[in-house]
Amino acid sequence: LFDNGLSDGVGEYRARARSFSLCVHGLLDIGINYEGWTLEQAKEFLRRKQPFIWNATNIIRETRRKLTALCTGYGARVHILYLEVPYRELLERNRTRQRHIPENVLEEMIRKLEIPGPWEAWEVQYLTD
Repeated sequence: LFDNGLSDGVGEYRARARSFSLCVHGLLDIGINYEGWTLEQAKEFLRRKQPFIWNATNIIRETRRKLTALCTGYGARVHILYLEVPYRELLERNRTRQRHIPENVLEEMIRKLEIPGPWEAWEVQYLTD
């Protein structure tokens, strides 16, 4: 799964026990809405060829595929930014969020996480800590 020098079990656990946040955006970092754009707003940006960021936790590859297909259908270059922090930091950040996620739900999300592959977009960047 991941060649990080650890045994298979430990390496897989560490790879999945991280925070994740994906931003799929068209063209450049221009428009961003941390509450999230609606699909219709995104389509309007795409029709106008206006750069924007789709800020969402897209942990499942199929969900990302649908979003990237929408954007590329309008001729946009899609960039995916994968962010992760150490597991304990993830838990601490979650506890201090105004809208925190129950820990059992967070654990399930980590279990389902499919880290983006470099083939999923025009550019995929990995920022890990």
